[in-house]
Amino acid sequence: MSDQDDDNWVAGWILVAVLAVTLGLVLTASVCSGKLAHGDVTRNGIETTLATGFAYPGDKWAGDQFFCLRKKIDATTPGVAHRWRKCGSRVTITNRRNGRKVTARIIDRGPYWLVPASCARDAVDKGGFRYASHKCWKRGRPATRRETIDALFRRPLPKGMVYANGLDMTPLIRRALMHNGKEPVDLVWR
Repeated sequence: MSDQDDDNWVAGWILVAVLAVTLGLVLTASVCSGKLAHGDVTRNGIETTLATGFAYPGDKWAGDQFFCLRKKIDATTPGVAHRWRKCGSRVTITNRRNGRKVTARIIDRGPYWLVPASCARDAVDKGGFRYASHKCWKRGRPATRRETIDALFRRPLPKGMVYANGLDMTPLIRRALMHNGKEPVDLVWR
């Protein structure tokens, strides 16, 4: 082998190493960013997720305390719940169905409803966003205490399970958006 062949061989291996490191970084970034609810999409700073309601009259957790506010749940308090965003963070929420917008603060932790990954993308909104339908929710379960702690630190879920939704809203926020209680929304974090 000549010196030029040795140089080409070394350059080829360096290129392979650089590509492997780059691929590893891309895969790591996608795994870390994949800790949203199943089917959530982030593009151009806009996160699309399925939103639901909480703190409504008859909610089985009514009477508990808001995690961030440290006071009892009240249906007249405006705000949203998110699993890991900082308490007090502001988010602009857009209802994908009707285009209505509202800005709210994080006042609680949640939602923690898990569904089987196999059925989590069985409904599609008019913009093509795939999410868990009511039928899929019936096959789900609440997260265990350990899983709710893991959610705060964005650790992976048990194999085969995904979050059904990414945001919970109080009745005031739902009414302002004319939200039906279980449909996709677009989020812009501030």
